[in-house]
Amino acid sequence: MSAVDFEKYIRTLDRRILVKDIGKVTDVVGHLIEGYLPGAKLGSICEIASPGRPPIISEVIGFRDKKVLMMPLTELTAIGFGSRIELIRTTASIKVGRHLLGRVIDGVGMPMDNLGAHGASDEAYLYKNTCNPLDRAPINEPMD
Repeated sequence: MSAVDFEKYIRTLDRRILVKDIGKVTDVVGHLIEGYLPGAKLGSICEIASPGRPPIISEVIGFRDKKVLMMPLTELTAIGFGSRIELIRTTASIKVGRHLLGRVIDGVGMPMDNLGAHGASDEAYLYKNTCNPLDRAPINEPMD
Protein backbone atom coordinates (compact mmCIF):
# COMPACT_ATOMS: atom_id res chain seq x y z
CA MET A 1 0.00 0.00 0.00
CA SER A 2 1.47 3.37 -1.00
CA ALA A 3 1.68 6.36 1.31
CA VAL A 4 -0.81 9.17 0.78
CA ASP A 5 0.71 12.54 -0.14
CA PHE A 6 -1.02 14.96 2.22
CA GLU A 7 1.02 17.98 1.07
CA LYS A 8 -1.45 18.77 -1.76
CA TYR A 9 -4.37 18.70 0.67
CA ILE A 10 -2.56 20.85 3.23
CA ARG A 11 -1.79 23.47 0.54
CA THR A 12 -5.45 23.41 -0.53
CA LEU A 13 -6.64 23.96 3.06
CA ASP A 14 -4.18 26.85 3.48
CA ARG A 15 -5.82 28.64 0.53
CA ARG A 16 -9.43 28.09 1.60
CA ILE A 17 -11.52 30.26 3.85
CA LEU A 18 -13.27 28.34 6.60
CA VAL A 19 -15.41 31.27 7.81
CA LYS A 20 -17.35 33.46 5.37
CA ASP A 21 -16.38 37.12 5.42
CA ILE A 22 -19.17 39.24 3.96
CA GLY A 23 -19.09 42.95 3.18
CA LYS A 24 -20.75 45.52 0.96
CA VAL A 25 -19.88 47.91 -1.84
CA THR A 26 -19.68 51.56 -0.77
CA ASP A 27 -18.43 53.21 -3.98
CA VAL A 28 -17.59 52.49 -7.62
CA VAL A 29 -15.50 54.90 -9.69
CA GLY A 30 -14.62 53.65 -13.17
CA HIS A 31 -13.18 50.19 -12.61
CA LEU A 32 -12.25 50.81 -8.97
CA ILE A 33 -14.62 49.23 -6.46
CA GLU A 34 -14.54 50.32 -2.83
CA GLY A 35 -16.19 48.55 0.06
CA TYR A 36 -16.08 47.11 3.55
CA LEU A 37 -14.79 43.54 3.79
CA PRO A 38 -13.36 42.12 7.03
CA GLY A 39 -10.54 39.63 6.62
CA ALA A 40 -9.41 40.88 3.20
CA LYS A 41 -5.70 41.16 2.40
CA LEU A 42 -3.79 42.39 -0.62
CA GLY A 43 -4.33 39.83 -3.37
CA SER A 44 -7.53 38.43 -1.86
CA ILE A 45 -10.13 37.24 -4.37
CA CYS A 46 -13.73 38.37 -3.84
CA GLU A 47 -17.09 37.72 -5.43
CA ILE A 48 -19.52 40.63 -5.77
CA ALA A 49 -23.22 39.86 -6.17
CA SER A 50 -24.66 41.22 -9.39
CA PRO A 51 -28.47 40.90 -9.48
CA GLY A 52 -29.66 38.87 -12.46
CA ARG A 53 -26.10 38.34 -13.73
CA PRO A 54 -23.12 36.16 -12.90
CA PRO A 55 -21.14 37.39 -9.87
CA ILE A 56 -18.21 39.73 -10.48
CA ILE A 57 -14.83 38.31 -9.48
CA SER A 58 -12.44 40.95 -8.15
CA GLU A 59 -9.03 41.22 -6.51
CA VAL A 60 -8.13 43.40 -3.52
CA ILE A 61 -5.49 45.87 -4.71
CA GLY A 62 -5.32 48.28 -1.79
CA PHE A 63 -6.89 49.92 1.23
CA ARG A 64 -8.14 53.44 2.02
CA ASP A 65 -9.75 54.64 5.26
CA LYS A 66 -10.66 51.15 6.55
CA LYS A 67 -12.13 50.21 3.16
CA VAL A 68 -10.83 47.74 0.58
CA LEU A 69 -10.09 48.79 -3.00
CA MET A 70 -10.85 46.12 -5.59
CA MET A 71 -10.29 45.74 -9.32
CA PRO A 72 -12.72 43.53 -11.27
CA LEU A 73 -11.31 40.48 -13.05
CA THR A 74 -14.56 39.81 -14.91
CA GLU A 75 -17.04 42.12 -16.63
CA LEU A 76 -18.15 44.95 -14.35
CA THR A 77 -21.92 45.30 -14.66
CA ALA A 78 -24.99 45.74 -12.50
CA ILE A 79 -23.42 46.44 -9.12
CA GLY A 80 -24.26 49.37 -6.94
CA PHE A 81 -24.15 50.82 -3.48
CA GLY A 82 -24.68 48.03 -0.95
CA SER A 83 -23.97 45.11 -3.31
CA ARG A 84 -22.84 42.06 -1.35
CA ILE A 85 -19.10 41.18 -1.35
CA GLU A 86 -17.93 37.74 -0.28
CA LEU A 87 -14.30 36.84 0.39
CA ILE A 88 -13.51 33.73 -1.69
CA ARG A 89 -9.73 33.28 -1.26
CA THR A 90 -7.14 35.18 0.74
CA THR A 91 -4.47 34.68 -1.94
CA ALA A 92 -4.59 35.13 -5.69
CA SER A 93 -3.90 31.82 -7.42
CA ILE A 94 -4.70 30.11 -10.70
CA LYS A 95 -5.09 26.50 -11.83
CA VAL A 96 -2.02 25.21 -13.67
CA GLY A 97 -0.88 22.02 -15.34
CA ARG A 98 -0.27 20.23 -18.62
CA HIS A 99 -4.01 20.35 -19.36
CA LEU A 100 -3.60 24.06 -20.19
CA LEU A 101 -1.12 23.55 -23.03
CA GLY A 102 -2.67 24.90 -26.22
CA ARG A 103 -5.74 26.26 -24.43
CA VAL A 104 -7.06 29.83 -24.33
CA ILE A 105 -8.15 31.08 -20.90
CA ASP A 106 -9.35 34.41 -19.51
CA GLY A 107 -7.99 36.42 -16.59
CA VAL A 108 -9.51 34.11 -13.98
CA GLY A 109 -8.49 30.87 -15.72
CA MET A 110 -11.80 30.01 -17.39
CA PRO A 111 -11.65 28.50 -20.91
CA MET A 112 -12.45 30.83 -23.81
CA ASP A 113 -11.80 28.38 -26.66
CA ASN A 114 -15.15 26.46 -26.52
CA LEU A 115 -13.31 23.19 -25.75
CA GLY A 116 -14.92 22.63 -22.35
CA ALA A 117 -13.29 22.50 -18.93
CA HIS A 118 -9.51 22.25 -18.96
CA GLY A 119 -9.07 19.79 -16.08
CA ALA A 120 -6.07 21.54 -14.48
CA SER A 121 -6.09 20.84 -10.75
CA ASP A 122 -2.81 22.15 -9.33
CA GLU A 123 -2.73 25.76 -8.17
CA ALA A 124 0.08 28.33 -8.31
CA TYR A 125 0.20 31.64 -6.49
CA LEU A 126 0.19 34.71 -8.73
CA TYR A 127 2.37 36.67 -6.32
CA LYS A 128 5.32 34.92 -4.77
CA ASN A 129 8.87 35.68 -3.73
CA THR A 130 11.30 36.14 -6.58
CA CYS A 131 15.00 35.50 -6.61
CA ASN A 132 17.61 38.19 -7.01
CA PRO A 133 18.44 38.40 -10.75
CA LEU A 134 22.11 38.96 -9.85
CA ASP A 135 22.18 35.51 -8.22
CA ARG A 136 21.24 33.77 -11.49
CA ALA A 137 23.80 32.27 -13.82
CA PRO A 138 24.51 34.54 -16.83
CA ILE A 139 22.98 33.62 -20.19
CA ASN A 140 25.81 32.67 -22.54
CA GLU A 141 23.83 31.26 -25.47
CA PRO A 142 21.09 32.83 -27.60
CA MET A 143 17.57 31.62 -26.82
CA ASP A 144 14.98 30.75 -29.48
